[in-house]
Amino acid sequence: MGTDINCFKEYRDRAGNWHFVAEGPSNRNYNFFAWLADVRNHMWGEEMPVLAPLRGLPSGVSASLAKRCDPDDIHSASYFTLAELRAGWERTKDLEVWFNGALDPSNPDEKLAAWLDAPEDTRGAPPCSYGSCGPKNFRWKQKVKELIEPSYLELERFLAATAKRRKLSADEVRTVFWFDS
Repeated sequence: MGTDINCFKEYRDRAGNWHFVAEGPSNRNYNFFAWLADVRNHMWGEEMPVLAPLRGLPSGVSASLAKRCDPDDIHSASYFTLAELRAGWERTKDLEVWFNGALDPSNPDEKLAAWLDAPEDTRGAPPCSYGSCGPKNFRWKQKVKELIEPSYLELERFLAATAKRRKLSADEVRTVFWFDS
């Protein structure tokens, strides 16, 4: 059983009221979940930096969105404006995170052999998927942006489209999200 994100977009009108726009992107990038909300953190190594502590559902959530939220079926609810999302990305994208994984050192692949010969603190991601390389454990480090950039960009573009179309600031568009398992 996996964890899914439920992500939505709202904008704030000039009177300060929030309005539902659309359901957002959904994926199972657990590194992104860890960065966004500290959900599924520590899965493969040290803690992923977190954008901000969970906030729960925002006050003033749009009526449309409130109808979609069943408190008995969700966990780890939070929200961020587009401005907060962008600032968090700039603050954390170049940080490095250590990972643990199983690799097979007897694999004749040249890329893997070169990776294994590199000093541990200079290794990027291994040249194979985590489970496909075999039984021996190794450590490597990767930048946050290498782990979550596609998911971040998908969410950022999703929010930015409404800001641009409605001529709103990055503080007037937000994502509200929660997880279910």
